[in-house]
Amino acid sequence: MKLFTVYKLFFLVSAPKFKQKNNRGASLIELIVGVIIGGILIQLAYFAFSVNREMYLKDAAKNNSNQNLKTVFEIVGPTITQAGEGIGTDPNFPVISIRPFPSGSDNSEIVVRQLKIATRLRVCEDVTAGTQTEITVLSADVAAPAGCAPVDGNGDNYPDDLAQWKSYRESNGSNLRVYIYNGNGQGEFLNYASEAIYDAGGSAIEGTPSSGQVASAAIGVTGNLTNNYTAGGSTQLLILEERGYRLNGTTLQATIDGVSIDVIDNVGQFTVTATVRQNNSNSVCTTILSQTNTFACNPGLTTTYNWSQINGINVTSRPSIAENTPGLSASNVTQINSKSQTQTFYPRNLINF
Repeated sequence: MKLFTVYKLFFLVSAPKFKQKNNRGASLIELIVGVIIGGILIQLAYFAFSVNREMYLKDAAKNNSNQNLKTVFEIVGPTITQAGEGIGTDPNFPVISIRPFPSGSDNSEIVVRQLKIATRLRVCEDVTAGTQTEITVLSADVAAPAGCAPVDGNGDNYPDDLAQWKSYRESNGSNLRVYIYNGNGQGEFLNYASEAIYDAGGSAIEGTPSSGQVASAAIGVTGNLTNNYTAGGSTQLLILEERGYRLNGTTLQATIDGVSIDVIDNVGQFTVTATVRQNNSNSVCTTILSQTNTFACNPGLTTTYNWSQINGINVTSRPSIAENTPGLSASNVTQINSKSQTQTFYPRNLINF
C-alpha cells in the first residue's frame, strides 16, 4: 500500500513537468534564424527563376530571329534562282538589277525578271518615244519586217500568236504590263489592255474574222516610252514578271509588277551583291543597272557587262529586335541584332550559257 502511494505521488509530481516540456514554443532567436533562412531560400529561388526566364526569352528571341532570316532566304532565294526563266541565251537582257536602297545606304534593292508566256510578238512598225496607244504586232504588208505576217495554224481565222496573248491577258486580270525590248539590253514597260485586228483596207474587224480577212493586228497600250524602237530585227514585245525585294525601315517588302507587299518584319539588314566574273577574275558589284550602264564593282569591270557573267547573287541579312523587348537586357538585344547571315544563290544564267 505504501508502495502504491509513493508511485502515485511520483506520477502526480512528474506529469505536469512532462507536459510543459512538450508544449514549449520556439524562441525568438529560432524565429529570426528561420526567417533569415526562408528569405535566403526565396531569394535563391527568385534568382534561379530570373536567370531561367532570361535564358528562355533570349533563346526564344534568337530562335525567332533565326526563323526570320531563314524566311528571308526562303522567299528571296527561289526568285533569284528563277531569274531569267524563258529569256533564253540573250546575255544583254536586263534580267537582274541591283542598287543601294535607300540611295547611299548599305541596304539594297534587287529586281529580277522572267518570262511569263513563251510567245513573243514582233514590233512591226517603228515606235517613237512619247505617249503610246497602239503597237502593230502583225502585218501582211510586203514592206513589213520578216516574221510579221499573220499566221493562222488552227483554222479559226484569228492570228495564233495574238490569240495566245489575248487568252493569257483575259485569264490574268484583263490588264497586264508589256515589255518592249530592243534586243540590245534596253527596254521599258507599258500597260496592255486590248487587241485589235484589221482588214486590208485598215478597217477594224468586229467579231470573228472570215478566212484571210486579217491583214494586220495591234495591241492596245497606255503609257509613255523614253526610247525609240525600230521595227524588225530583235525588237520584241514580251510579257514578263518583274519581282523585287527591298527593306523599308525594318520590314522586307516584295514588289510584284510594281505593287508592294510587306512580307517580313524585324529585319535589320538586306544587302545584295553580285559576283561578276570577267577574264577569270571576280568582281563584287553593289550596283548593276545594265539598262543605263551604271555599275559599282570592286575591282571595276574591265569589259562590257552582260548577264551571262553573273557568277552568284549574295544576300546578307540580320535581325532587328526592339531594345525594349521584354526580358532581354540591352546587351542581349545588341548581341542578337549583330548576328548576320549570308547565302549565295545562282540564277539560271549558269544553265543557259
